[in-house]
This record gives sequence, structure tokens and C-alpha cells, in this order.
Amino acid sequence: MGFTHHEELQLLLLLASFAAMVVVAAWERVPLPVLLVGGGLLLGLAPGVPRLSLPPDVVLVAILPPLLYSSAFFTGLRDLRTNLRPISLLAFGLVIVTTGVVGVVGHEALSLSWAAAFTLGAIVSPTDALAASEIARRLQVPRRVIAIIEGESLVNDGMALVLYRTAVTAAIAGTFSFWHASARLVLSIVGGVAVGLAVGFVVRQVRRRVDDTPTEVTLALLSGYLAFLPAAAIGVSGVLAAVTIGVYMG
Repeated sequence: MGFTHHEELQLLLLLASFAAMVVVAAWERVPLPVLLVGGGLLLGLAPGVPRLSLPPDVVLVAILPPLLYSSAFFTGLRDLRTNLRPISLLAFGLVIVTTGVVGVVGHEALSLSWAAAFTLGAIVSPTDALAASEIARRLQVPRRVIAIIEGESLVNDGMALVLYRTAVTAAIAGTFSFWHASARLVLSIVGGVAVGLAVGFVVRQVRRRVDDTPTEVTLALLSGYLAFLPAAAIGVSGVLAAVTIGVYMG
């Protein structure tokens, strides 16, 4: 995919704006995600600002896997094990319940079809835990609470994406089957985790046999893609696969 000179200039300006917001956040002690959202809204609503359209695959395939892998890699496995129950309830249970509640309200109050209503629910169900965790640290919230928030944030986006794709598929097909959607949901979750573990096992065996720093760095950079792309290709959750391999390798 190529960019025109005008689009390259826009990207450069966006990166410069991001760098400026990072500096302001450090000076003013404002959570960076909050500042980025506010800055993005101002840029989006400002008159005369040209629109830059990026294909969805640029974010989903090119940018997301290494970010997920990095976040999962540096998450303490001990914290995940200790807080597995509350993390699972929030990342899976709360996302499903929120999607369901929003779906019912959307169907009954807005007269949306069930598929469209559940699509809306899946979009709004995941939380932005990054801003919450930064604020929690500054307020000296107990470490366990921060660990639960960060652990939940690793999985909730993947769970919401699975629900979103299931709902969109139902909307396109024009029919919705609860049992079929549930089976597809379980298959996507279990399949994504399985792919992440399998690829992680292979990558770990390769790294044990390689004593070369550039090769190890390359493997670390590619690990998220190595799990995400095969999982997406077979129709299971690439997000959960990238998170799983990150936790496994960490």
C-alpha cells in the first residue's frame, strides 16, 4: 500500500501532534490516553483539517499484533494466575453481559434488529483500562486492583471483537441463531488460545536453539504476527492468539 505525498505529510503531522501530547501529558501529569482522545476529537472537529483514510487492515493486521504481544509479554504471569477468577469474570462475563444488555435495549428502544443491536453492544462493551490503570497508580490504589484492570484489558478487546464479528455475520446473513452464535463464540475463543499456545511452543523451541541476538530480536518482533495471522486465517480470534503467545513467552 502506497501513500501520496499529501498523505505522508498528514501522517507526519499526526506523529508530531502525538509527540507533543506525550510531552504535555508528562508536564501536566494528565493521563496520556485522556489527552489523546481529547486531541483526536479536536483534530477531527476542527474545520479545514484534511481527512486521512487508512484501510482497516493497517490497524488490525499491521499495528495491533505487536502491541498485544508486547502488553501481554510484560504482564506478570503470577498476577494473572492469582487474579484469574476476577479477570475472567470481567473480560468474558462483563463483556458478554454488557453486549446483551445494550443489545436488548437497542432492540426494544431503538427498534434495531437483533443482529444490529448486538453489534452495537459489542462495539461499546470493552473498556479503556489504560487510562483507569494510570489514574489508579497515581491514587495509590492497591496493586491487586491494578493487576486485575491490566489483566482484564488484555482480553476484553479480543472478546468484544469476537462478539462483533459474530453479530456482523448474523446481520449480513439476515438470521440470528443463539446456539450457532454461542458455538462460534466458544470455537473462536478456544481456537485463538490454542493457536497462541502452539505457536508460542514452536517459537520458544526455536529461541532455545538460537544463540544470535539479531535473530532473537526478529523473532520477538514477529511473534505477535506469527500467532495472529494463522488464527485469523482459520477463522478464530487472532487477538486472543497474540495475547496468549505474549503471556506464554513472558
